[in-house]
Amino acid sequence: GEHLLVVTDIARPFSVAEAIALAGERAGAHVTTVIMHPISSGQEPPAPVRGAMLAADVILAPVTGSLFHTTAAKEAAAAGARLLSVTEASEMLFIDGACLADFERVAETAERVRALLSAANQVRVTAPGGTDVTMSLAGREAMKVTGMAREPGVRAGWPDIEAFIAPVEGTATGTVVIDASASNIGLVREPIRFEIAAGRVVSVEGGGQAPEVARSLAATGHEGSSVIAELGIGLNPAGLVRGHIIEDEGVYGTAHVALGNNTNFTGGLNWAPIHFDYVFREPTITLDGRTIMTAGELVDER
Repeated sequence: GEHLLVVTDIARPFSVAEAIALAGERAGAHVTTVIMHPISSGQEPPAPVRGAMLAADVILAPVTGSLFHTTAAKEAAAAGARLLSVTEASEMLFIDGACLADFERVAETAERVRALLSAANQVRVTAPGGTDVTMSLAGREAMKVTGMAREPGVRAGWPDIEAFIAPVEGTATGTVVIDASASNIGLVREPIRFEIAAGRVVSVEGGGQAPEVARSLAATGHEGSSVIAELGIGLNPAGLVRGHIIEDEGVYGTAHVALGNNTNFTGGLNWAPIHFDYVFREPTITLDGRTIMTAGELVDER
């Protein structure tokens, strides 16, 4: 009896949206499917799509760019909708890998890590690829994605499972080396090095994909696009790094930073027209001198 809205775009296989819509009908929902042109992660959907989202009880979004980080999603959730955004949706995401996780069990881990991030003032992240970055978390409340949105007002990515936080703007400093995947290029063939000062990326270096990353950030024409907007910790043990950011960023044993918009995070103050995630492997994460993850493995914090 609920109104299910399926949002997709012309760059995604329609078989996925069709399967979701048919499943919704079998469950007794009133189903509406809308198809738009692709948008970048964090970019607002067209006004007619936003209007449909505000009228829905449930929103399932197999799309190219994530709706999770949009004001439209935040407003729809505030109106009582529950939303799952499936970025770079493909049939593969619904067949194997991260979709096979025990989401309820891992949700407990996500909550523990979220609480640890929330309680911290300072974080240092290192990784074998060359990452060594520090940032302030003082006064910021972390969030979690569990791949589940069962209560009104809850929005999530799927099959992503992670804990994440908006660091204090202007405080990140150091180096982040991306050696797994990225929102705007897929799998990383050669490591990409971000030099970070005063909370923003000041240089992008590396192999053949590095100029593409730099161009995509510059193309937004907004200074907020280079700001460190997020630190996230992947927690899905069934996930595979294979070039779909909604799965890659949640893979257990990885971490990621995001550039751009974080105004839809608790405490986030940086607006930008995009939100791009960059994933690296085997992080060691230390909060206020206490290590909670070593080489991609969580330390038992109980």
